[in-house]
Amino acid sequence: MVCEPDDRIYNFVSDMVSYLRSDQIGVNQLITVGTEGFFSEGEFAGLYQGPSHPGVNPYNENGAYLADFETLCALVDFCEFNVYPDLYQQENRGWVQAWIEAHSVVGVKLEKPVIVKEQGMQPTGQRKEFFKIMYETELGQILNDRDLTGGLRGVAYWEAFARGTEAVFWTKSDGGRWGIYPSDPEVESIKALSKELRLLNAIKIPCPAGDVEHSLTQPVNIPPPPQCPHGYQGVGCEDIDECVLGLHDCSINAACINIEGSYKCECYKGWHGNGRVCVAMPISQYHISTAFFTNDSLSCISTSEDVEYPITAPGYVDDPTGYFSPHSSTSRIPTSLTECKIACLMAGECTSFYFDPIQGQCILKKNECPYTQATIPGCDPTTCGRTPHCYSPNVSFCDMLVYKDKSSVPPTLGTYPCTRGTTYFLKEANFINEKCVPPTN
Repeated sequence: MVCEPDDRIYNFVSDMVSYLRSDQIGVNQLITVGTEGFFSEGEFAGLYQGPSHPGVNPYNENGAYLADFETLCALVDFCEFNVYPDLYQQENRGWVQAWIEAHSVVGVKLEKPVIVKEQGMQPTGQRKEFFKIMYETELGQILNDRDLTGGLRGVAYWEAFARGTEAVFWTKSDGGRWGIYPSDPEVESIKALSKELRLLNAIKIPCPAGDVEHSLTQPVNIPPPPQCPHGYQGVGCEDIDECVLGLHDCSINAACINIEGSYKCECYKGWHGNGRVCVAMPISQYHISTAFFTNDSLSCISTSEDVEYPITAPGYVDDPTGYFSPHSSTSRIPTSLTECKIACLMAGECTSFYFDPIQGQCILKKNECPYTQATIPGCDPTTCGRTPHCYSPNVSFCDMLVYKDKSSVPPTLGTYPCTRGTTYFLKEANFINEKCVPPTN
């Protein structure tokens, strides 16, 4: 609830319209720029700082995905954050309430409106309860902030799916974190919140007498979008990256490769087809699954070199911001172990890789030594951590605040496993060199 009308919305629309595809004007569509809402500094830093590996979202310029919420909020007209209790490993009422309130406090402090941009939970037995907790907390905070200049103003983002419809794989629409079916019990909470928000949005707060700046007497002059040929958009009619924007029809088992004015699809190794339809090849898939071995540890011998991640391998996506430039050997989106194996086999020089199933991170390597004896040149068991083997513990723990459910007791400091790295080696590779000597007995 702000003085009606508010120029910020019109200024935002006027600025953004020039970047829209001309063939989409007039079509209902959601436009958003946002972050997770992590706190990396300040009084709320202990709530949740984000995953230890930043390489999970290449579409946010300069690593905004992990940037501090208050720092970013100060730079924009309105602020937004996400609420994913299970994804953040904070499945308790106290944390949900504290997380939502913290972002409201920042909005009030900066006199900026704040919205919940995304929220959800995997379909476990707790999801109905947590939807209710999230929505009740959000509505209460909106009511609490409604007479203030800043604070929580609204809630958005949930997706409904009808069974049998198709959706992009990362939505996990078949009962996933974002997928809601009309028959799901959480729908009642969604309807209840939507009804309350509609009632609140119907309330108009008049502008103060004499407030000429916010009094709208003439329609806003929104410039027409540029008329661009197919495959181009925005100011200067620049090439549309269909791969980044999800405007392609490549198979989930194929790479999308952007080209000028269009795109092309290529099936991953182990699959055969035209890129839009890719069929598994059993013999190739068996070879991929059995091509590597592991000591179930993380190699810490400094003989390895990075290998460029193939642009046609699973785990790679276009990076228009240049955010991943310093990490050319690393997957850009979460991958599975099988996908990491495929990427290594497609890379040519790759003879080993690091894989973290918690973060879904894959790093391609060469010249890494698979032998575990402490007598290997360059291997110091006192720093590797696993005497007499030259491997380090493969699990790392991060700090988090632990809230006791339905209790006013202050949170305690706890930990959770945030990375679990394992090194895999290509069976047919030759690892022997002056720095990697096999055991003599």
